[in-house]
Amino acid sequence: MNNSKLIYRHDIDGLRALAIIGVVLFHFFPKTFPGGFVGVDVFFVISGYLITSIVAKKVHQSEFYFYEFYQRRILRIFPALSVVVIFLIALAHLNFTSREYVDLGKELIGASTFSSNFLYWSQIGYFDKASDLKPLLHLWSLAIEEQFYIFWPAFIALTLKRKHFFSYICSIIILSFLLCIYFSFQDQNFAFYMPFTRFWEIILGGFVSLFESDIRKKIKFTTEYLSLAGLFLLAYLFFSTFMSNTFPGYIALLPCFATLLILSLSPGNYLYNILSNSIFKFFGHISYPLYLWHWVLLSSLRIFQNNKPTTQELWVALILSVLLSWLTYELVEKKIKRLTHSNPKRRKKFTYSFLALVLYPSQFKFQVGPSRPV
Repeated sequence: MNNSKLIYRHDIDGLRALAIIGVVLFHFFPKTFPGGFVGVDVFFVISGYLITSIVAKKVHQSEFYFYEFYQRRILRIFPALSVVVIFLIALAHLNFTSREYVDLGKELIGASTFSSNFLYWSQIGYFDKASDLKPLLHLWSLAIEEQFYIFWPAFIALTLKRKHFFSYICSIIILSFLLCIYFSFQDQNFAFYMPFTRFWEIILGGFVSLFESDIRKKIKFTTEYLSLAGLFLLAYLFFSTFMSNTFPGYIALLPCFATLLILSLSPGNYLYNILSNSIFKFFGHISYPLYLWHWVLLSSLRIFQNNKPTTQELWVALILSVLLSWLTYELVEKKIKRLTHSNPKRRKKFTYSFLALVLYPSQFKFQVGPSRPV
């Protein structure tokens, strides 16, 4: 089991870039990139890989504390989220109809409590046309991640050093994957939005991080061939049209497997150097705020244009998404990280401040809104 010192992997920034580019292009141009939505599955695997690495390292060193873990999660997730939510509330107050305003209130409750996946499962399917008009629909994936991290750190802390840990983690992956396959054929929306049918994707990333050194010893081919195979598979999936009908199901294994192959890179590898270049790193760094901004702007545009935006308007919204994401990363994320990095007291104050800022909108009644003519 790998418990060595963590090394920053610049290529993971590039992998994040591939994931967010796939998701954004799918949302803006679904006919050209019909499979780009699998970028979310790539994010799931990356998240499991990185978070599990951090938690396992802390557990091995007997330095893991639940409070510290969740504090860092809040400071990672909430600053950019709060900026986007405040913007959306202001935009809605000025331009949404009363009905749209009330519906947004329900979405904000789901977003602030990280239960969006349950809300959208009860309302509509991800691939349905009406989902285009829900400005916070994309937060379903963030909700699943945060639900996962309610129990995962405790599981790692309690079982990591036990004899049968490998069997435990394999059993959870298999069970979650089988449930995913079963419900994908019984009720696709249920399988898509439920946490226990998607947890296996996040755990796969964690599995690789925990047993990375053991896996490498048994690999017969060089990591360069494996990583290139993963890259070509991922690119192929972005342009594929066959997945949405039964997704996630067993099809979700393909983007997860492609991501795992790319994660098998080692420093000095040719593809590692490509994914570590400045362009990929830029989009990797802004991937989280870009995930937040792009759908809010796109969905709002569709609402204002009766779901018929022009190509020019789409490109303006896309460029504006990248610009706002860069500003959010530079002025919010980096600044908060710098201010709280080595100051526990300030970290605590920022934690409570952003927690209150994100939770506060859920207290709004949203009973009466403006009356934009339609």
